[in-house]
Amino acid sequence: MLKIDKAEEPQEFVDFKKTHPKQWDEIDNVPGLKKRLRDYLLEHEQKINSSYCCVYCERKISLERSHIEHIKPKSVYKADTFNYQNLTVSCQEDKDKVKVKGLKRNLKTCGHYKENRFDEAKFINPVLDYPKDFFTYDITTGNVISREGLSGKEQGKANYTIDLLNLNHAYLADTRTEIINNFRSIENREELLYVLDHFDQFPGVVDFFRSEYLDIWSEMHAAT
Repeated sequence: MLKIDKAEEPQEFVDFKKTHPKQWDEIDNVPGLKKRLRDYLLEHEQKINSSYCCVYCERKISLERSHIEHIKPKSVYKADTFNYQNLTVSCQEDKDKVKVKGLKRNLKTCGHYKENRFDEAKFINPVLDYPKDFFTYDITTGNVISREGLSGKEQGKANYTIDLLNLNHAYLADTRTEIINNFRSIENREELLYVLDHFDQFPGVVDFFRSEYLDIWSEMHAAT
């Protein structure tokens, strides 16, 4: 999950809210505003190197294959429907099935998987919280897991958030494993650091490898 540092709210969106809209669909009354807002969020808050990443699963997304995500569901938290602090961008559900170990599976994760289920007290909010304080990775399975040393409440939040967003869907876990294995296979330290610096998706995996696995990698390659 990305840590979102909110940019200044775009003036066009501020002006739109002065018309006192009550339903999210009213944003479509201003042609192109929703698209421009989504583009702004991606460009200013979710850009990793030259690519845009989903706020939750961190995979690469595009303007066309993404949607404005209400962290707190707008159908439940109506007062936050137009709250800029509640808006991010999440991946679209893939209508085409993805291959996992040779089998085709539906890929429904993140905002579309969460839908309207939400417990504010249990959810790790990427705007208010620091996700890397709660999450790490299992290097053998590619799963997102809760960090050791968390309190019972913190561990509960981590596990609730992982499950609510389906972050350990087999496709995501396999993709993370492949990325980690590719990093591990690089033998030259300068080359590895260059790859880590320029990798354009899954920044949490990159940060994990750099901060928690790089020393292990160095010892492995020093011994060969």
